[in-house]
Parts: sequence; structure tokens; C-alpha cells
Amino acid sequence: MEVILASLFFLIFFNDVDCSLSCKNPQGNDVEWFIMYKLPATTLLGAIKTNGTEFYYIDKSLNSFEYYEVDIAKKRLNPLYRTLKPIYNKAPVSYAMYNDQPPVGYAASGCGHSKGVFAFDKEQGFWIVSSVPNFPAPLSNGYEYYKSQFRYAQTLICITLKSIYLDVIKLISKITIPYIYDGKNVEKINPIPSTIRNKFSLETVGGTAFEVFAKSFKFKKDIYNDFMGPSVGELLVKTWTHTLPKAKWVKKVNKICFDDHMKFNSGVDHSKWAVSVNTDLLCIGDINREEKQFKRGGLAICFNGENVAKAFRNLYDNCSKEQKGVKKYGKRSKKIRKPEKPQSKCKTVNWP
Repeated sequence: MEVILASLFFLIFFNDVDCSLSCKNPQGNDVEWFIMYKLPATTLLGAIKTNGTEFYYIDKSLNSFEYYEVDIAKKRLNPLYRTLKPIYNKAPVSYAMYNDQPPVGYAASGCGHSKGVFAFDKEQGFWIVSSVPNFPAPLSNGYEYYKSQFRYAQTLICITLKSIYLDVIKLISKITIPYIYDGKNVEKINPIPSTIRNKFSLETVGGTAFEVFAKSFKFKKDIYNDFMGPSVGELLVKTWTHTLPKAKWVKKVNKICFDDHMKFNSGVDHSKWAVSVNTDLLCIGDINREEKQFKRGGLAICFNGENVAKAFRNLYDNCSKEQKGVKKYGKRSKKIRKPEKPQSKCKTVNWP
């Protein structure tokens, strides 16, 4: 009888842990935050061949990136699946999935260039900010990471927050105006931004301080050079296309080098991140350093971490001599989905 009760307790306890609203590491344990750098399907000639499903992972407990040669579209050792599982099990009190390139339907052209998902119960929850189009899949589909997104490298950050910060995320959304395609127990967002730009402070359940730089389409400038730079200093910046030249506060990252065996150029990298040249500040964003995106809402979520800032600076420093004049490697894949249907402005967004 004691053995049966002990086994029952074991099952209930671990089921509860697995379904808690928190960022999860690959083993399914709760963490304050994590960052994933998904690799592209093609790396430089002579480097390790990748399928576009592998990723590097780092959290507060690690001194550097850990490589996972697993499938990001499957469940095994997958922080994304582990973190999002409670949504698909219908556990959250409130959640919202948003993406300017949603997995279903079309986003209005005036909505923010924002991608992510958050979920909260009465105690706490998580917020994921990403560069991944068509992600995450809506509740009705269950967890999916579509093959159309294997080709390019992507970045994602997850932070675990107390439920009081849900109101802060809503305030941020009133500036960036994300296109929300799936959600529960959340209110409407007015399509007219509440302010042009602003900074917001967050704190994880473990006490790590984060700062969010959020801009609306009314800002009409580069978020990295014209908003973040004057506040935090010179930044190494990696975004998609990155058509703008070097600026006062920005040095371009044209090539990524995890080590001598894992390298790729900007042509196959859709990630969005910035790291301070002189401090331990790292930022993961959802908007590009591109002139046409001056008129789009977007954000970058930043924090100080010696381990993670060094890990990202090393991506540049490991091939610093090769950064100038690097040509884009790899051609863009053909669009699988139809182009978005343009609208004059982003309509009022319903949070179901």
C-alpha cells in the first residue's frame, strides 16, 4: 500500500511540475530564463552539416552555450515544447500568441513586427519573444514547429514572471500593437499606440532584472541606434537583412561563429539580437534594423548577464577578422505561404 501511494505521489508531483507555467530547460525543469539559437539548415562549406532543427541553449546556470543535436519540431529535450505544453493542455488562465506572420490567416500590414507568446495563471507565467515566423501553432493544432522554418537561424528568449507582470506586458503591447491570432481571457488592444516609445522594467521569479525597449510605428526610427544605443552604449547588432550601414551606436554582425566547425553568414540567419561592446548587457528582439521597419512596432528585451553576454560576443569575436565584406551565404527560400493581404492600418486586435 505504501509503495502504491508513493508511486501515485511521484506521478502527481512530476505531472504538476511538467505542466507548471514556467520556462523549462531541455530536461523539463523550471528555469528563470533561457535563450535558444536555432541553427540554419545550411552552414558554411566545410562546417558541420545541419538540418535546421538543431539548436544552442543557454540559461542562468550555464557558462556558455550547450549544443543540442535534437529536433526542435519534436518533444525530446525540447525547451520550447516543455514550456508551451501547459497551453496545449489548456492550463493557463490567460494566454496570447502573436506573430506578424501567423501560422493561420494573415496579419494586417499595420500591426507590429512582433513575434511571441505568453501565458499566465494566478501565480506566475512565462513570456517568449522570438524571431520565428508561423510560430507557435494555435491551441487547436497542438505543438508544431513547421518545416518551412527550418532553413534559417532563429533566436528565442523565455522569461518566467510573477502574474503581476501580465499588466506590464499588456502596456508594452499597447505600444508595439502585435497581431494576436490565438488567446484566452485577454482584452482588446487599441490600434492607436498609447505612446511613441518607452522602457519597461520586469523581474523574473528568481530576481533577475530585465528591461524592455518598446517602440510604436510612430517612432519612425531604428530601435537599436536611435532608442537603445543612447541609453546603453555601443552595440553589436544582428538582425535579418540588416540593410542599414554602421551607425553611431551600432556595429554590424555579418557572420556567426560558434566555433571553427559551426559557422554561418547573415544570409541564412533570421535572428535578432544585440550585445553591448563594453558591458554584460544582452538583448533579444523581434524587429529588424531595416528602414522599412522604422514604421513598425517592435521591441527588444534586455538584461545583464556575464555568461550570456560573453557567449554572444564570442559569436562575433570568434570570426572578427572575417566580419568585414562578408557576402551573404545561401539564397532565400521561396515563400510557401501566400503573401499577407495588405490593409491600410492594423485593425483593433481582439484578445479572445
